[in-house]
Amino acid sequence: MKMKFKSTQLNKKALLYRRFTNITQSQNLNIVYQTSSTGQCWTFDYINGVFTLLQGTVPTGATITQVADYSTVLQYKDTYYRFNGSEWQSITEPTEEGITLLSASFNNIAKYQTNKYYYAGSFDWCLRGSVTGATAQYIKGNIVPFDTLSIKYFTDNIKICPDDLIVIGGKLFAVESTEMTEKHQPKRYNIYFATLNSIL
Repeated sequence: MKMKFKSTQLNKKALLYRRFTNITQSQNLNIVYQTSSTGQCWTFDYINGVFTLLQGTVPTGATITQVADYSTVLQYKDTYYRFNGSEWQSITEPTEEGITLLSASFNNIAKYQTNKYYYAGSFDWCLRGSVTGATAQYIKGNIVPFDTLSIKYFTDNIKICPDDLIVIGGKLFAVESTEMTEKHQPKRYNIYFATLNSIL
């Protein structure tokens, strides 16, 4: 166990929220399939080759195609799909009589990244230097004030990265940059610094 020479000024612990990137998929829901036996509405995901039950109401202006159990078969490229009364099945090319063969149409599917955060722990800290006030204009005509401050901490098992969020004294801060200094007194130990910008 290493002994560190540190000062926390008896501040309440800071809370760290770690950022991670999540891939989200969305559809425009212009084309919907309604199964006649259940009355449920479905959308077709051509990327994964699956039908997804539509939650809620059908969007205004959507094209609704009626699908009869077993007798209506949807084709997408070389794959065929049929609703069996409870779920969609991938089948071989149907050869029986009385089959209505339709081309499976799909909605435009977009994938985009969203930033999400999870609680990563708490740590002791102290203020380094003074708090600086400034303004920023993220949107034209919308000038907002924010505070910039630098903190010092000594916890080795907490790794703070730029774009993480930190809560100090009930205020939310975004991490702008981090820094680490190595000391020897007499054993080696690390002192960490982080520059934070307040978020209103």
